[in-house]
Amino acid sequence: IRLHRLVPDSPSPNIVKPEASKAFLVLHKVRNIGQTTDSVTGTEAKSLSLPIDEDDSPSTLLAPVLETNKAKVDVAKSMKIEISKTGESVPSDDRLLTKQGESMTFAIPSLTDTPDVSVQWAVHSMKKDGTYRDWVDQNTGSTSTFTPLNAGIYQVKATVDGYEYFYSWNRKDPHSSLNVGDKNAFGVYQVEWQKKMFEKAQSYLGSTYYATSRALPSSQDPRGLFGKGNNKCNVFVADVCYNAGYGVDQPTGGIYLGGPPSANRWSAIPEPPATATIAIDGWSVCSDDTPIPGQVTARYYTPSGHCGIVDFDGRWISAGGANVNRKADFITYKSAPDPTDPHATLPATRRTR
Repeated sequence: IRLHRLVPDSPSPNIVKPEASKAFLVLHKVRNIGQTTDSVTGTEAKSLSLPIDEDDSPSTLLAPVLETNKAKVDVAKSMKIEISKTGESVPSDDRLLTKQGESMTFAIPSLTDTPDVSVQWAVHSMKKDGTYRDWVDQNTGSTSTFTPLNAGIYQVKATVDGYEYFYSWNRKDPHSSLNVGDKNAFGVYQVEWQKKMFEKAQSYLGSTYYATSRALPSSQDPRGLFGKGNNKCNVFVADVCYNAGYGVDQPTGGIYLGGPPSANRWSAIPEPPATATIAIDGWSVCSDDTPIPGQVTARYYTPSGHCGIVDFDGRWISAGGANVNRKADFITYKSAPDPTDPHATLPATRRTR
């Protein structure tokens, strides 16, 4: 259901009280799916002319429409896509990670008893710059089985009688700006180390241990390199790697004062005055175009870059100023290797084992 507020330039004869009216409500067609119908169903759109005074609240204004068309409002709200691993009766929560080759089931529970409804499923996968490839059609029907043959980040949509519905968040994400109804995605990992990195990074979400406002304890930072006011995203990444069983080496030749690899070093872009990158033992730069959960990702920036771990939906789990969160992503966090040209940006770098 789509409710549009239209402000006409001049009074319309269709408005009940032109002198007090400010808008129309246009209720677009929602097809009859086993629900009680009225005159709106089966038409492309019906204008509902309502007087809208300055003091009218949204709830007062919409009450007649929602009451009259309750059946169709219920239908629109019920178009929720659920995803579960095939064979599991309970749908996965908003944070879904599965393994390459494992079968998954997409479903719209409200349509299971309406086999005559046309439903076309489709998926597409994320690219390294955070955008998505074209949609690829899958099966039809109120439920569909999908087996990801490639690791990556996937979004899902169902086209029901010509109207598109997306796999979306069922709750507000406490660690990012995502809210109920925002498009969600699920992740597919390829090998075990990616799953371990993902799970370990997830366990830190909300932690204030790496906050800019506090210093690391002397037991971890005996030289006092990461005190109050210092960014610690690289320490977080190093700790995730170490605690997942894939520790990173110390910088060569004392660069970075013996601390763990910096975000800029993870990005594999030389930091002036250096003209060559310094390798990170056990971690190579990804050459493909597909982010995978559990990979280390970093963007170069002057004077300080940023790094994190790729989460199930392509956002980054990383240590920000206040806590470990999911606020960074591939769209907004790009590398800027040339400080004299802020528009010469590159996609963030990803590292694999």
